[in-house]
Amino acid sequence: MKQAPPGSPPTDDDLRYEIELTRQELSQTVEDLAAKLDVKAQAARRRDELVHYVRTNPEKAAAGAAAVVALVLLIARLTRPRRYN
Repeated sequence: MKQAPPGSPPTDDDLRYEIELTRQELSQTVEDLAAKLDVKAQAARRRDELVHYVRTNPEKAAAGAAAVVALVLLIARLTRPRRYN
């Protein structure tokens, strides 16, 4: 595409080209926003990532799970009501 010389008004082809670029950018922006709003798809992607991580790093996953269980048990023990005799 031939562009108009600097300082001269844009040609019809220049304007059509800019309109097409703007449409493409807007389309991409709408797709990006739709992806951000799709909570189910985000959850499914995160689940798939975690499943892959656990399958490729079972020792680390088990250690992390054990740490979480230990933390929950510690919190439960520290927050339970005290019995005084």
